[in-house]
Amino acid sequence: MRRGHVRLAAGVMVLMAGMGGGKGLAGPAEAGPGGDPVLVGQATPGAPGPGMTPVTVRPGTLRKGMTEWGVELGYGIVHDIPDESTDVDWVAVLPRWGYVFTDPVGPAFLRGNVYGMIEPILALTTRPFKGYIAGFTPVGRYIVETGSALRPFLSFGAGVLRTNLGTRIRELGSRYNFSLQGGLVVLWFTNGQTAINVEYRFHHISNAGTATPNRGLNASFLLVGVSTFLGQR
Repeated sequence: MRRGHVRLAAGVMVLMAGMGGGKGLAGPAEAGPGGDPVLVGQATPGAPGPGMTPVTVRPGTLRKGMTEWGVELGYGIVHDIPDESTDVDWVAVLPRWGYVFTDPVGPAFLRGNVYGMIEPILALTTRPFKGYIAGFTPVGRYIVETGSALRPFLSFGAGVLRTNLGTRIRELGSRYNFSLQGGLVVLWFTNGQTAINVEYRFHHISNAGTATPNRGLNASFLLVGVSTFLGQR
């Protein structure tokens, strides 16, 4: 009987050593966050579990379903294209809302996101007289994935405009006109959501033959703005 009691007590002691919160099965202690000891094999709070890889989200990372809210301010001048044109200069404000249609797609050296936006425009002329241009433009953009906070992209759009220049200069002939535009833009993400953008834009205005004359205006804009991208990354 006494030998049985000794064996039973020894078995209980071994079992209790193995059940001590898993500590009896763990390896030597290592320093964890804040210097607290963490046993090898013990899960660290907030750390990836077995088979999981830590994910680092870089500034400038865009995902399908994200939205953009932003505004640009800029200055434009008319070119003598295809021949001499009325000298028209204007300042413009362009608020916008955009939607990211895809995750990064395409070959490695051109991998990027496709997204579209609606961009109203209000421009006030400073020369040769005070006037206005107001309208909106659907715009398509392709943003190259660079793996950094700087994201260059191409922008194209076509829209409708109303302006009081149409009856006062020889190029338009109508208050109602159409616009075609294309530009090169660079986004600089200052954090995960906010970006500063600088854009060169070529902008064409004409009435598409609905009135006479229809020589059209061709202008260059330099625009600077800020955008906030919202949604899950």
